[in-house]
Amino acid sequence: MRRFILALLWLLPSLAAAGEQTAPLPTHTLYPPLLRFFDPAPSSALRPPSASWQLDLFQHYGSVNLFDQTPGGRLLVDLELYLLETQLRRQFADELELSVKLPLLRPYNGLLDGPVQGLHKLLGVNNGGRELRPNNRMGYFYDNGRGARWLAENRWEIGNGEIGLRRTLAGNVDAQQGLALLAAVKLPTGSSRRGWGSGAADLGGGMVGSLAGDLGFAHLEGWLIHPFARDLPGLAYRNYARGSLALGWHLAPGLTPIVQLQGGLSPYRSGEARLDQPAWLIHFGAQSRQWQFVFSENLSQKTTQDFSFTLGYAWRQ
Repeated sequence: MRRFILALLWLLPSLAAAGEQTAPLPTHTLYPPLLRFFDPAPSSALRPPSASWQLDLFQHYGSVNLFDQTPGGRLLVDLELYLLETQLRRQFADELELSVKLPLLRPYNGLLDGPVQGLHKLLGVNNGGRELRPNNRMGYFYDNGRGARWLAENRWEIGNGEIGLRRTLAGNVDAQQGLALLAAVKLPTGSSRRGWGSGAADLGGGMVGSLAGDLGFAHLEGWLIHPFARDLPGLAYRNYARGSLALGWHLAPGLTPIVQLQGGLSPYRSGEARLDQPAWLIHFGAQSRQWQFVFSENLSQKTTQDFSFTLGYAWRQ
């Protein structure tokens, strides 16, 4: 599998065709308890009218170290996570687009604990408890002692699939502004026993507005999401909202830097801050007509990855 991933990294730049250089960054949370629910990657209302279908490949790698207490806590998330997302988008008309996404994920023991702690020491930054656990040892579990629990394994997993629909109300990639309605269903394909799925579908609806000009572009997006997961003893779920703001600049031909703020409310009502608190990330990225690269940093500390990297490609026909 590792050789296959490396081969994709080598081959895809030559296969990639022109991607939208005004697109937002294809990012979302990599915090495993929130990966159990739908977290939309930002989209654009300025889609090219000539594209009939597009294949996207996104690779994410993140580091997370969060726990309520050790030893003997209820929640532990200490791992590095590789997430590979394949998305197929089919445009049926200038106004309507259907997308299907299927993720594969791999939790790892990791290899970054030592370098991260060394950097923290050099900068005088708190380690956040990383020193309380052995370096590069995976741990991901939740057990509230009342019947709500999951325990991850160090293995490849299928994540939660998504089916999305975008209906353009105004604009396309040639226009200066656009507005689109969004809808999505998260499929419960991730394992709930190992903490990668909620065991039920999520249904979301949203809207995105986009502006573009000679100097750059902006996207503002918002979602309301309903999880169909049933409450467990001591662990309840609620409707939640997500949103994003992306700002990009046409710095040079073929190169666009982007800053993106993304996050929203949590679907949990558990009494545990590391599940219940809002999750916010800030992303710094750059893209050309063929690729996207992103570095993501947490803002909320307790319900996001510590940091992550994203590499994306698009192939359009």
